[in-house]
Amino acid sequence: EPPAKPLADERRVRRVRIRRGKERRLRDYQNALPEAVCKQVDQAVTYFSNSVRVPAALIAGQAGNMLWRMTELPGVHNRGDISQVVGSRRSSIYIALFRVHLLLTLYTVCAQLTAVLVCSTAHAQILDIGRDELALEPTALDLIIRHVEFEYVAVRVAFLSGLVAFLLA
Repeated sequence: EPPAKPLADERRVRRVRIRRGKERRLRDYQNALPEAVCKQVDQAVTYFSNSVRVPAALIAGQAGNMLWRMTELPGVHNRGDISQVVGSRRSSIYIALFRVHLLLTLYTVCAQLTAVLVCSTAHAQILDIGRDELALEPTALDLIIRHVEFEYVAVRVAFLSGLVAFLLA
């Protein structure tokens, strides 16, 4: 039996993108990935999900809950003259601590949601790596650092700084 003919004899136009000074082909799915490389890509995506995205989403949810609870404090809705409240040293310390707590909690929500967003875009970039330049690395972390180094650093900084702010709040 003769080999199957392609449906169209026309050559497909290859889409390319320039990233970090290199031309990269997009969507070359006709080339199958080796099993070891496919497993390593899966490990890299799972590593990002389990170590950053899920914990960051949980911390952002708790910090958002803390912000919501702060609106229920007595005196938050009091729109009276602030000079009457600031009379004593203890009340001025309380107001300063409340503001610091509010800022730390707000920063926590922003940093953790940034980590989730950048982590999600890094997932898409890992899965979009061209087959011709994807090779087996020593570890999944090496694969991440080689292909999405900026995103890895941005996710780590946002996650760890948000975690520290959450613990301080």
